[in-house]
Amino acid sequence: MENRDVLEDHDIATMELSDGYISHYRLWGPSSGKDVIIMLHGGMSHSEWQAPLARAISGASDISFVAPDRRGCGLNEVDRGDLKSLDQLLDDVIRYAGHFKESFNRVHLAGWCQGCQFTVPAARMIKNQNIVSSLILMTPGFFWSERFITVQQIAREFFMAFLMEFKIQPDPNKAFIPVPMVKEDFTSIKKWLDYIEQDDLKTTRVSLNTAVVMESGQRKSTDDILEINIPVLVILAEKDKIVDSMKIRDHLKEVMKRCKQSRVIQFETQHAVHFEKAEDLAGEIKKFVSDL
Repeated sequence: MENRDVLEDHDIATMELSDGYISHYRLWGPSSGKDVIIMLHGGMSHSEWQAPLARAISGASDISFVAPDRRGCGLNEVDRGDLKSLDQLLDDVIRYAGHFKESFNRVHLAGWCQGCQFTVPAARMIKNQNIVSSLILMTPGFFWSERFITVQQIAREFFMAFLMEFKIQPDPNKAFIPVPMVKEDFTSIKKWLDYIEQDDLKTTRVSLNTAVVMESGQRKSTDDILEINIPVLVILAEKDKIVDSMKIRDHLKEVMKRCKQSRVIQFETQHAVHFEKAEDLAGEIKKFVSDL
């Protein structure tokens, strides 16, 4: 850890990744102890979006909460919107898990939406190394809703037609592809709509590299989750506009039978469960962890 800044309720610190990239993360709670949750954010968001859940968990338990910013996202200003490669990104996740395993007895690797696409493959890669004790998957981005698939297709077709019409060959590392999401995809609560609108750290454009990484991560995660043999907590949202909760439930049926502690819970919210039901969600997560 280096360059640690202490805010009013959490720390911001950095960690050097395997290729020398300096990655920022936020830490709520002690820097060592029994349990730590490492939560990977979604495609448009960043570490600070996890603050309501992190406060609710760390403020009422001895569980620490770490929210890393993915490379090119949030507080990470270098290579904005570019995730480099899937292999490098998974290595980043494994490096975070291994780093905090040195200070905590149990690491609970978690992800929200797109974060699950990288959480799951990383956990599978190290499943025999006794690093990760459980997975927490919040509205996992394994299968998109029909509406979101349509939005993505329209955006992709428009973008490719534009490139062909003007004979443009873009740099695959430069972020210029608009993220096809709006604040209403996440919540209908005005407080959080205003937060998203005013958030200068959110990701609004990504590179061609990133688009490929995201698609690869989604395919790999849907396969790799079937090989997971540790306890899994799956959190779904009844009014989700982004992921297909029914398809996710069906896909995970056999996975959830492998460990008696595994559970699926569903909240009557939109996609950002941790914005709308932070306290209730924290209670379910704390119970899951304590029952392991």
